[in-house]
Amino acid sequence: MIDIKLFMYFKQISKLVFVWWLAGSLTQVNAQCDCGRIDQLEKLLRNETSTRKRIDVFNELSAQYFATKQKVDIPKARKYANEALNKARESNYKKGKAAALFNKANVNYDVSRGEGADFNTTVSLYDQARALYEEIGDKQGLARVYEGLGNFYYANAYLTSSNNTNTRKAVEYLEKAELIREELLKKSNLSEEQKEYERNQIGTTLSKLSEIYSDGLGEDDKALEFHERANQILGENDDNIQAQLGNIYRKRAEEKNRKQNQTLMIVLIGVALLLLLAVGLVVNIGRTQKKNRLLGEQRAKLARTNKMIEEKNELIEAKNQQMESHNQELAELNKKMNRVNKEVELTNFELNEKNEEIKQTAEALKQQSDALENQKLKLEKAYETITLLSQVGQDLTASLDFEKTLNTLQSRVKEMMPVDGFTVSILDTQSNELHVRFAAEFGDRKPTSSMSMDDTHHPAVWCVKNNHQIIINQREDLHSQSFYDTSLHESFNSMMYYPMLHEDKVIGAVSVQSRLIAAYTPYYADIFKTLVLYASIAISNAENYRTLNGALNNLKTTQDQLVEAEKMASLGNLVAGVAHEINTPVGIGVTAASRLDSKTKEFSEVYKSGKMKRTDLEKFLQTNQEGTKIILNNLDRAAKLVQGFKQVAVGQSNEEKQKFNLKVYLEDTLIALQPKLKNKPYTLDVDIDDLTIESYSGAYSQIVTNLVMNSIIHGFKDREEGKISLSVKANGDRVKMVYSDDGNGIAPEIIDKVFDPFVTTNREGGGTGLGMNILYNIVVQQLKGKVEFKTAVNEGVTFVFDLPMNV
Repeated sequence: MIDIKLFMYFKQISKLVFVWWLAGSLTQVNAQCDCGRIDQLEKLLRNETSTRKRIDVFNELSAQYFATKQKVDIPKARKYANEALNKARESNYKKGKAAALFNKANVNYDVSRGEGADFNTTVSLYDQARALYEEIGDKQGLARVYEGLGNFYYANAYLTSSNNTNTRKAVEYLEKAELIREELLKKSNLSEEQKEYERNQIGTTLSKLSEIYSDGLGEDDKALEFHERANQILGENDDNIQAQLGNIYRKRAEEKNRKQNQTLMIVLIGVALLLLLAVGLVVNIGRTQKKNRLLGEQRAKLARTNKMIEEKNELIEAKNQQMESHNQELAELNKKMNRVNKEVELTNFELNEKNEEIKQTAEALKQQSDALENQKLKLEKAYETITLLSQVGQDLTASLDFEKTLNTLQSRVKEMMPVDGFTVSILDTQSNELHVRFAAEFGDRKPTSSMSMDDTHHPAVWCVKNNHQIIINQREDLHSQSFYDTSLHESFNSMMYYPMLHEDKVIGAVSVQSRLIAAYTPYYADIFKTLVLYASIAISNAENYRTLNGALNNLKTTQDQLVEAEKMASLGNLVAGVAHEINTPVGIGVTAASRLDSKTKEFSEVYKSGKMKRTDLEKFLQTNQEGTKIILNNLDRAAKLVQGFKQVAVGQSNEEKQKFNLKVYLEDTLIALQPKLKNKPYTLDVDIDDLTIESYSGAYSQIVTNLVMNSIIHGFKDREEGKISLSVKANGDRVKMVYSDDGNGIAPEIIDKVFDPFVTTNREGGGTGLGMNILYNIVVQQLKGKVEFKTAVNEGVTFVFDLPMNV
């Protein structure tokens, strides 16, 4: 008889020996790397200066070292893969990044030793490489990733899993790789050498699938199917193909022998069982006869005993009937008593319940009355506070005079809360100092002073630097929190410091002090926070007014014409609008100049160190050219913005009409806006026809600038990403310009007032509400065109302009 366990054990040992032999063979084959190519690549790496070419060399070196399958070369393969990945990320070279991720996945986890990063990390690296190849449309790279995933899952199937999950995944990815390569073969633009390479790769993949279906899944029919396909590609004389075919036939012979041995064993076991049953049957017959005699005697005894038990049971039954009769009578009496008790309990419960309801109702009415009274008082107080704060906001923002604004703020703060000291400090980023521009104690003005922003123990400096409020309830708390302010009067106990913000930037701090302990409750803190918000807007407007004082002469004519047209309410609001609009090009110019200064210092340090390379000089010259162009464009645009306000106000332009290339001009405008979009997750999609028109170039620049800034400030507020699209097409003798974003859209309450002056949802952020009004006047009055828009909440906004080519 053949021992099945011994047979199965021998089969498993044979399988492991075969896998070991196959792995060793593959290792030896793969170890035959092109060492001359490695030397050539390392020499090329030392001389190559192009970032993308260096990334490609890193990737090829990683692949060459991995191909050796030698343990000493795996760290080199991993090193070059990491170098390529880091460089590709820095330069945003997607193809190089995908190849690096693929190489890193190959060396990330050594399946045969169970070493390296975890299984899921390796799969994640393959998936990242696959996603990048799909994004850039690299079919050959995508096929390599699927082959890598398939081989990786099949290798894990042998060592980590007794089921077929990983093997099935290996088949899925290898079949995807084969389909992609077949698609590549069908393309006519491949060279004969490329087609031959793809055919060999398809044959290798089909051969691998045949091996998996045979050894991994035991599906010989499928294995033969893929073997035939591989045979058609690689040819019948390929050694690997013949080895697979022999393996399939060998497995079929082993399976046939195993079934024959099992059948023989079952027959022998059946004969042995029949003999055992016959012997047992003879023995059991004798034992059964003896047991039957004993059972007859026991049945007679049991019959006598049962008769005695039946007689006793009859007596017990009679007594039980008497007891049941008595119990029924007692049960009836108990039921009557229970009914009476329940009726009494129910009556008492209902009375108690009604009394409790009456008490609860009375208490609830009293509580509601007290709550309504308290709510009424709170609402009255809140209404008074809101009314007063609204009036304070109007008073503060009505003036552009810095000193008058601060005096108004001090008097209003003293009206609404206990105040003995009041200070306003303005941040000077150039000198890195905090200037005390207004200080008063007990109604008397104090001289101005300054403090370094490095003095973080001063509460005002800490408040500005951390953009966070400070509330002190007694003087000892100031020292316990490591703060000090020697300028404060010694009698002050309570203090509040709040940062002033403008367009999400800290511009200074406002503080109040009181002799009272714990004077500033949360109620006063909320009021103070609102007053500081109004003060931030007013002070920022006043500072902008002071900064733009040189431009006021150019705006005098615009002021008179706006007053005559009754479209603007006051000079202060107009100047605030000018500041809002002109800050964009001026800010971009300042940013570009600052970047040029920083790059010049870096270039100077490299030059002084004696390590300057040609690439450093080329990069500096390129940066210098871009920065100079940005500064010149934005200074020119700033001048045209000031001129544009005159055009909007009087309904005509002093700018001369000229012929210009609209595409070139708009592209220059978008280049100037790049600093506003840089380092932000917004994308810009531009499609502009090459048109030469006779119109006002500055007007087009201002339209695009206003739209882009509105998208950044309003459309993408509180959003992590956004897309802007600009399309300019010829439409007969007119220009059709379409601008859209996928942001927040326009709020329903202002849709009908979008083009009215001073309509904004960003008043607290410094918005004046003049941007869309200026845009409308430019389009209708200056360019003699039309503008329409459509919007929906959280679905963005689209503006459509119909403008003549010749105004």
